[in-house]
Amino acid sequence: RAPTRRWAPRLGSSLAAGPEAGPRRRAPDDASDVPPRRNLADERRAARAFRDATTASLGVLEQTLARALAPLGWEATLQSLLQTVYYSLGPGCGALLGGWIWHRQDARFMYRSFGVAVFALFCFRAGALIARRKPPAVGSTAVGHPVVYLSDELLPRGEVAVT
Repeated sequence: RAPTRRWAPRLGSSLAAGPEAGPRRRAPDDASDVPPRRNLADERRAARAFRDATTASLGVLEQTLARALAPLGWEATLQSLLQTVYYSLGPGCGALLGGWIWHRQDARFMYRSFGVAVFALFCFRAGALIARRKPPAVGSTAVGHPVVYLSDELLPRGEVAVT
């Protein structure tokens, strides 16, 4: 007589049908086929801490950049404008545009088109930054020789180019 179902997980799935049945394919509902459940609380806590640290760093970086790029006296205004556009206008327009594309096409087309658009924007921006770089006018890049640019527009506020 074959063991009862409650003993099958302890004895192994090949004994569930009895020793005369020989090796057999396990049924998907065997308890022995289910991997032991892991406690994912530690992994989730670590991922949450990493996400929180990177989100906070990004917030500090964007505010610092907005302050550095703002004209004198407009630092707080530009920072609040950046927050409004990034956290309110951006998600709102993205949801409207994404919903419209999803309604007209399907989800796969929407995600692919947004991926292509982000990649094209990245390539355009990288090309613009590369084209904007200016070669040094005087000096060399060797150690001990200063590099002097023709324009002062890239210098921080209050500093004067060495000519």
